Amino acid sequence: MAYPISEWHRQNTTSEPVEYVIGTEIGSPFIAEEIVFFATQDTYVYFESDEKPTLIPKEVYFEWYRRTGRLRVQRVSANGILHIWSEGHTRT
Repeated sequence: MAYPISEWHRQNTTSEPVEYVIGTEIGSPFIAEEIVFFATQDTYVYFESDEKPTLIPKEVYFEWYRRTGRLRVQRVSANGILHIWSEGHTRT
């Protein structure tokens, strides 16, 4: 990761999807170019307006190269925490 804008966010995962705007932690939304996820439990991530989720397996670093500024996260079966490291260069 080598972008001028970066952020780390910790998102609790529950049975209800929760939306997260990349950059909220730093007070300035941006478009992520690269995202690394680490989930304590299996977690679904929806990118922007995706109808089908991407499964983030528990206890695996999952690297994603997809431009996005908004995510929805939801647990698969047990509540947990999703760590999100995002980097990019375009403010929204």
